[in-house]
Amino acid sequence: ALLVGLSLLAAVLTGCAISGANAPMSSVDPASDHAREINSLYRLVFYLAVVVFIGTMITSLWFTLGFRDNGRRQARQFHGNARLEVLWTIIPVVIVIIMAVPTFDRIFAIAEPPPSDALEIEVIGHQFWFEFRYPELGITTANEVHIPAGRAASFTLRSDDVIHSFWVPQLFGKVDLV
Repeated sequence: ALLVGLSLLAAVLTGCAISGANAPMSSVDPASDHAREINSLYRLVFYLAVVVFIGTMITSLWFTLGFRDNGRRQARQFHGNARLEVLWTIIPVVIVIIMAVPTFDRIFAIAEPPPSDALEIEVIGHQFWFEFRYPELGITTANEVHIPAGRAASFTLRSDDVIHSFWVPQLFGKVDLV
């Protein structure tokens, strides 16, 4: 069982690449301002989830060990505890507010128009492939987008046929082309 477990772990870990040239489709290695904004939200939600998970596990362990049946206690019947119910209603509301405020801030920051000198790239979704047009340069490519380093890019998205999902993980979130 140990050998099988270690083999499975080794097989799973071979697919792990966090950043760099080995992980070009990594969403945790942002390469644009918008991707950094989205990544900061991911991190916020992740750390909040860790705090909630640890708090839940500690509370569960405390109740499990502290209130286990040892045969000597009689269970008491009682009605709701108003303070406790208010507390565990307020805690999720506070967590949602902590996530909502930066989310709305980043949504408005991302929705701002691109700089006037941004490279315009038209993305056209076709069945089974993407067409990328660079009107400023007079170039068209298929299935490969090229962006000069250090220059902002503005994408205009459309589809010629079916719904497509366009996503360059290190640049921006997933967008549907309709």
